[in-house]
Amino acid sequence: MFKRPNVKNTLFIRSQGQSLLFTYPIRQVDAEPRYAAPNGGTCISTALLQKIFNYQILLRYMGLDIYVGSYTRYFTGNWENIVQQRGREEGWDVQIIRPDDDDDDDAITDPEDVRSAVLDWRREIETGLGNDLKEPLDWDESDDAPYFTDKPAWDGYGSLLLWAAYSEHPELKRPVASTEDWYSDPAFQKSVEPDFRTSFPSLLRDVEAWLPAQFMFNFKAADLSGKEMHFGSAYSLRDELYHLNKTTWDATEETLTIWRREGAEHLAPLETLARCAFGMFWQLVNDAIEHRLIMKLDY
Repeated sequence: MFKRPNVKNTLFIRSQGQSLLFTYPIRQVDAEPRYAAPNGGTCISTALLQKIFNYQILLRYMGLDIYVGSYTRYFTGNWENIVQQRGREEGWDVQIIRPDDDDDDDAITDPEDVRSAVLDWRREIETGLGNDLKEPLDWDESDDAPYFTDKPAWDGYGSLLLWAAYSEHPELKRPVASTEDWYSDPAFQKSVEPDFRTSFPSLLRDVEAWLPAQFMFNFKAADLSGKEMHFGSAYSLRDELYHLNKTTWDATEETLTIWRREGAEHLAPLETLARCAFGMFWQLVNDAIEHRLIMKLDY
């Protein structure tokens, strides 16, 4: 079962010849209100950013982003998460050094080589799925392909999963408080039982990447880096999110945008976090479908 990895990340900041290196566990928190970017695209704490850019560090879960874009851009590292974007706007060089970066000395970084590998990988996936696919796998891997990103963090993501799980187990009382241990929650455990027919397989069944193609199943395969993971359909994920909204909140598009912009404090009430994460997922899955791009959890 997919769980939040208990790892440490490193945030490296350089400005005007001065360098700082912070290593932090993802359990550290920032309980301040989150920053809503002017374009409405991202949520992160204003106080957090001020602390980062003043040589102080107190981080809300930095361990989970959502990336929507080409695999070529993703695997060449030609994208910025919202902390990096904000750092650039403030004139800071922000680098997120991941736990496995030391293993990437031999990584291919030339975009043309990576794109060729992505297209070969896609053909192999398509061949392996065979007649289970009703249409060819095809998404934008061009240099001009845009990308989109946001940061639900682990507490937001887990709260969204629990909101979905409790919606299909009305016999269980949904908790008011959020939890860091969402994967041990009784409703979540019931929804992921192999014999249970969940209404949210693309959301609850360990999927880490959603392809912009229409199919009604999840599958496990190695991604371009060789990591084994579960893939699903962005169309199926959108249908599941639509169903979840209609059967619980019935929120309008305007309301969903507000939820995304408002953000949520670390370990805010479960519903508050679930709403924020839902707003992010809803916008990004629609971006993935509209622009024919992969949607992926990044951590």
